[in-house]
Amino acid sequence: MSDLNTFSRELDRAFEKNFKLSEQIVRKVAFDGHREIVRQTPKDTGRAQANWQIEINGANDSEVDSVSPPDEERDKLSSVKLGDVIHIFNNVEYILPLEFDHASKQVPASGWVRSEAIRVENKLSEALKAI
Repeated sequence: MSDLNTFSRELDRAFEKNFKLSEQIVRKVAFDGHREIVRQTPKDTGRAQANWQIEINGANDSEVDSVSPPDEERDKLSSVKLGDVIHIFNNVEYILPLEFDHASKQVPASGWVRSEAIRVENKLSEALKAI
């Protein structure tokens, strides 16, 4: 019986370790994805760049008044648990034209958000498969 108990405890520890590692991976990939989306956002006044927000398990329709990148938004990721839905969104009225129609010296082609979403999905899949 002792061997079975030992095996059970070791299995529990391994599961807990992988669970925590999976949460860390999700947080890191979301953090990097948010950072890249903000970085790649065309910057004229800074309003679009500053309005990239993060919410866990829901979004809102507010805009941020600040014109500096929302680094504090990434702090919200520290509470993410497996099963949570991370929403990265921007509520400025011109964000869709920037994403779909805009080309500039800053962003040579439209679609930087969609490209980053694909990169995040691939990176997350690869990282979680490695566990």
